[in-house]
Amino acid sequence: MSETELTVVVTGGGSGIGAAVCNLMRSAGHDVHVLDLKAHPDQSVTSHRCDVTDSRQLQEIADRIGPVDALVLCAGINLR
Repeated sequence: MSETELTVVVTGGGSGIGAAVCNLMRSAGHDVHVLDLKAHPDQSVTSHRCDVTDSRQLQEIADRIGPVDALVLCAGINLR
């Protein structure tokens, strides 16, 4: 892994595979931002509670985060 800190955004990072990706990226020393309806349980990542289908919310968050080096798309829905 590079010694350069990257800004990583993970959609669906509040739980499941997305949360595992966040933990891996954070343990590698990267600046991790989670976009999810629920917060990531680890306070060392920055959680942005939002609906990733709402482009206005996404734009507001993108403006706050600034340049992104890596984007991981893990958001999904649970149909029952």
